[in-house]
Amino acid sequence: MEVYAFLLGTVLLSAVYGDNHVDLHNKGLRTVPTNISSTTESLDLSWNLLETITNGSFRILSRLISLSLNHNKLVRLEPSAFEGLSQLRFLDLSNNRFVLVYESYPPTVFHPTQKLEILNMDENSPGYSSRAYQFPDEIFSSLISLKKLTVDEPLHNVSFGPGVMSMSQLKSLSVYCWEFGSSLRPDTFAAFANLSIESLVLRCQSLEEGTLKHFPHVTSLNLRTKSLPNALSALVDLRHRHMTYLTITNTNSDKGFSRDPETLALTANNTAHLATICVRHLDLSKNAIIHLGIDVFSRFQYPECLETFNFGNNYLPVATSYLAAIGAIRFTRLKYLNISPGRRYAFTVREVSDLVWTKSSVFQYNLVVPPSLVVLNASFLAGFITIDKDVNFTNGKNVEVLDVSYDGFKGCSFVVTGLENLKVLNISKWNCAVLSPRFFSYFTSLQVLVARNCRLNTGFRYDLDAVIFKSLKHLKTLDLSSNDFTTLSRFIFSPLQSLETLILSNNKLIHIPESIYDLVSLTFLDLSSNVISSLSRAQMDWLTADNSSHSKDAVRVSLNRNPLLCTCNTVSFVRWLLDGSANVEARLTLTCSLGNGTFVDIGSLTSKLKNMEVSCVSNFWLTFSTVGSSLMAVVIVLGIFAYRYRWNIKYWVLTKCRRGSVVEEVTNEQYRYDAFVAYNYFSYRWACIVLRQFLEDENNYTICLHDRDFPVGVSIQQNIVDAVNNSRKVILVINKSFLKSDWCEFEIQMTGMRMVRDGYENAIIVILMEEIPVSEMPRSLLNLWNHITFLLWPANDPGDERIFWNRLLEVMAR
Repeated sequence: MEVYAFLLGTVLLSAVYGDNHVDLHNKGLRTVPTNISSTTESLDLSWNLLETITNGSFRILSRLISLSLNHNKLVRLEPSAFEGLSQLRFLDLSNNRFVLVYESYPPTVFHPTQKLEILNMDENSPGYSSRAYQFPDEIFSSLISLKKLTVDEPLHNVSFGPGVMSMSQLKSLSVYCWEFGSSLRPDTFAAFANLSIESLVLRCQSLEEGTLKHFPHVTSLNLRTKSLPNALSALVDLRHRHMTYLTITNTNSDKGFSRDPETLALTANNTAHLATICVRHLDLSKNAIIHLGIDVFSRFQYPECLETFNFGNNYLPVATSYLAAIGAIRFTRLKYLNISPGRRYAFTVREVSDLVWTKSSVFQYNLVVPPSLVVLNASFLAGFITIDKDVNFTNGKNVEVLDVSYDGFKGCSFVVTGLENLKVLNISKWNCAVLSPRFFSYFTSLQVLVARNCRLNTGFRYDLDAVIFKSLKHLKTLDLSSNDFTTLSRFIFSPLQSLETLILSNNKLIHIPESIYDLVSLTFLDLSSNVISSLSRAQMDWLTADNSSHSKDAVRVSLNRNPLLCTCNTVSFVRWLLDGSANVEARLTLTCSLGNGTFVDIGSLTSKLKNMEVSCVSNFWLTFSTVGSSLMAVVIVLGIFAYRYRWNIKYWVLTKCRRGSVVEEVTNEQYRYDAFVAYNYFSYRWACIVLRQFLEDENNYTICLHDRDFPVGVSIQQNIVDAVNNSRKVILVINKSFLKSDWCEFEIQMTGMRMVRDGYENAIIVILMEEIPVSEMPRSLLNLWNHITFLLWPANDPGDERIFWNRLLEVMAR
């Protein structure tokens, strides 16, 4: 064992916290280590594998004050197990395998601990039920300084012996006996009759009447039995007592309790003893009560004693006229009232009258509360009720805390009055999609407002002038989580000059709303569980720890559970989180995405930030060069395309931009000219004299000649487009010099596109003034070869001129 303890030396030393406390819980220890410092004052050996505490295990720990041995496998203490612990004040032996017999606890085992004040021996396994054992009465006689004892019931219903009378300082006693069939009898605690027990906790299957008669000084009683009537009947010995605390909770816990409805009811009969006790703090919660008698509280003989009443987490609709009315009339000193059935037992109230309020007028509901009431928990009371009138709390001037969350009210279009001193309000889960801007008008003293999941993203739209919080000058904490906010109106928080904590978690915000900048007293902002990927430079400056321009203290912010990005686009945000100036909670443990599907803690990027920045710069120039090259390639391709189709583009632009009259003429197929004649300088005389005389003077055709008919002040390109569009035919007078000009190409392109547009074939007449090989003709002319009429001017054979003119008249025919 010594070798084993020595091998654990490193573990032990690492477990020491400070000079006085040693924490060795859950270390897998099977023996008490021997190398614990002698200066240790507190030792935790819980949750290990200890089975026996041997003699002298703590001999050198003379300064030890607190010792925890709970949750081990202890079955036995050797007689000198606690030798040397003369200063021990606290000892926890709970949740082991002890049995309350001398075999587990030798008579002298506690002799060294004369100063022990708190001893916990409960939750141990009986394990010896087949044989009778002597009750270890003598072990208690050593505990002369004990003030608090927690212990299991003696085996086989054995009563406590006279040894307990040596514990003259004992003030608190807790006894647990939850084994099947166990019961506390009238003689179980007879030995305690002369002790001044003030606090008593009894948790047993059942208590017989007379069990409590041996505790005349008890002022605090906590009972838990199998059924509520059994616990209430045991109060017979406390009739007309003055009690500070009386707690009867978690009864009716047996799975078969529902078979006996009488155990689930609170009636005048089973509360007959309770009604005679003057109790200040009464707790009847978690008893599965399904019925409340109409006259239960009217029979209380000392209603003026009650200060707090916890009736929550039961199964019945406790917000009945019986409870509230009696509370208002008779419980004149009641300060705390809990009538909430709790989340598990929430029910639906079918009528507004069930909520104990009366209609004081056609415009208002009147809710009566006890005149001294300070705290009211009425959550989970109602369901799917629309309040269509204002609500007034009678006697509500002292109410400071009101919890009406999860009451399922539909709409917040009314006004609440009578709670002028209210400091804390919880309306979570109300449906405030319809919200009156005056809803909070009379809560002028409010300091904490909790409005989670109230559909305020819709309700705030009714607050067109941002006055919903106008009266809340003293508000310090505001919880608006789970309201589906994507944004907030700019000045909605302007009146909240005292607000210190703002909770906007679980919404859909993508950045910090600008309206928050108006909160000059803000110290904490919760933006967890939104959709924020990073912060802007202005937002980071606002949250920087040494920047106090917005308030007297820097604002702490929570960004937990947001889809943060750690990419090249957010590298400044990452640097801000890592450099220590960020006032972000748990900033180094925030999780972010690297953009490639990988998620990391931001703290892990500390040593990689420089490489990340270099990589981002390299990626920038790589991207820049790639994009630049791509753009240059696109520009080149577009340039080639534009050059190749330059005439098509010009035609499209000029056609779209031409004058309205021209558009109208083309649209109506009314041509101004029979032909537009295109020619160059070398064909001027023939075109303007010979051709013109033949067509116009001799045959009554109208032709367009650019030297004569093009209007001044219009570009040549525009004139050509207009002439082509306003002419039935286009006559190209071609010689070799004309084919080399850009205007030839342009005029051919314009004519070809007009022909395609209007579906008008054979619109082009080409007159060759000289023989030109096909190979020398432009590609644009060859593309239209099947739709062109070619005529050769017989310059050297005047006899063939008549054939030429006749052929021209044929193709010019209208």
